Amino acid sequence: MYSLPSHALEFERLDLQHGILTSTFGGLAIAPEIREALQMPACKVLDVGCGSGTWIKSVSLSHPHSECHACDVASVDSFEGFRVSFRQADVSHRLPYDDASFDVVQMRFLILALRIEQWPAALREIKRVLKPGGYAQLLEPDGEIRSSNRVVMGDKTILWNAYGPLEAIRAKGGDPNAARDLGKLVSATPPLDIVFEAHLPVSMSRSDTQLYGRAMTTNYASLIRLLAPAYAQYANVTPEAYVEMCDAMLDESDGTDAHNLMAGVVARRRA
Repeated sequence: MYSLPSHALEFERLDLQHGILTSTFGGLAIAPEIREALQMPACKVLDVGCGSGTWIKSVSLSHPHSECHACDVASVDSFEGFRVSFRQADVSHRLPYDDASFDVVQMRFLILALRIEQWPAALREIKRVLKPGGYAQLLEPDGEIRSSNRVVMGDKTILWNAYGPLEAIRAKGGDPNAARDLGKLVSATPPLDIVFEAHLPVSMSRSDTQLYGRAMTTNYASLIRLLAPAYAQYANVTPEAYVEMCDAMLDESDGTDAHNLMAGVVARRRA
């Protein structure tokens, strides 16, 4: 399912993506409950699907009292010099941690990694490793390019929504609606209770200076170039044509209110 490489260029993109997310949600914690939990003495934190590890590294630096752990399906060797314990693991299977181990667990951007039937299993694993009273922080991109005025949405954007990454995710067995339905997925995983949910816009116009449009479009263009070799077949085009479709959509979106939505959910495990 997962089609992105583990190399320096992808880690640079993930670092840029981290900056967009923290700017959009106002920090490492997307809700007051997470901020308060991270302030606890000896707070035990896990970053699931950590990628380059930027989030958990930042937690280790800003909260030196915390005990920081990270896991990912790929081997990550970028934690040298950080107080982070890394283990290679797949959240859709059993994680190598004891029950009720963590005060805070984060998982984000697994829409490209999990098959539709794996989402419930992944959330059950997060629930399992959370302490009673602990919090899960989940973030996912909606993926659809939106506009407040769909009547004037350009043809290239409509084409991209139909044949871009969401179609590839569906064809590969993933859940293209994972971000939209994130709250429903969490609510179906008792005893996790949602305490915060938001769907915030991030501009897809590179000239937008208010909603991080330049950073978002740079990140998005880099992502599509990495995905094109695996995803182009689902649009029945070559990888080169797939990239051209993306660039045409970005050109068309510039100067408009085109945007993507970032879904954020915080849930508490009942004591």
